[in-house]
Amino acid sequence: MSTFISWRIPFLIIAFLGMIALVMNTFALPNKKSQKEKIDISEQLRIFSEPHILLTLLITILGYDGTFATFTYLSPILENITLVKGKYISLILIIYGIAIAIGNSVGGKLGDSRPVKILFAIFLIQGIFLLTFYFSSVSLIPAISNIIILGLFAFMSVPVLQAYILTLAKDYRPQSMDIASSLNISAFSFGIVLGSFVGGQVINWWSLRETAIAAASLLLITELLMVIEAHLENQRRLSCSLG
Repeated sequence: MSTFISWRIPFLIIAFLGMIALVMNTFALPNKKSQKEKIDISEQLRIFSEPHILLTLLITILGYDGTFATFTYLSPILENITLVKGKYISLILIIYGIAIAIGNSVGGKLGDSRPVKILFAIFLIQGIFLLTFYFSSVSLIPAISNIIILGLFAFMSVPVLQAYILTLAKDYRPQSMDIASSLNISAFSFGIVLGSFVGGQVINWWSLRETAIAAASLLLITELLMVIEAHLENQRRLSCSLG
């Protein structure tokens, strides 16, 4: 948007939308005070003693580490590798954003029954198309097609992971569900920061295109961790069925 108008305008629009969201939340959220007893902080922190939950948080970090190792540098990739004119890059990013919104909505509907299998599939497809982007980024139409697919899968795992971490907290540490939700969002944020750092280091040592390979490699590690996650999930389900 800043390509066509002042760079200040997007910030004003974001602030305006934030105010609308604040007003809507005021009416939508219940204003009844919670009757729950206060939980001791030490009880909340016991969530860090659960390997299954810690592994899931690590998967969140690595999954979005991989996503943002490339996404952070998507504009310079389009400009310098795909040779897209600056005024058209914003339009491609808008298309990418629309794909993200669609994927996020689809993810919210997919992960209710078998979240681990869904996450494995999402990260696998995302990793494949990140690797493909290394080759497709040199041509306009293949690059845009690839970007749309990456957008669809980039945030599809967000609602699945958020719901899954709450399910785990409910089973392992029900008193720590609030902090579990917060930790997962923190893991997303840490993954974004780490991904940007990794991508920057790849650019320093190699080039913009290699960020796609680095991102795909991080998704490969995520997939390996998902194998362990699946084993722990089977144990959890067995324990729940017996208990």
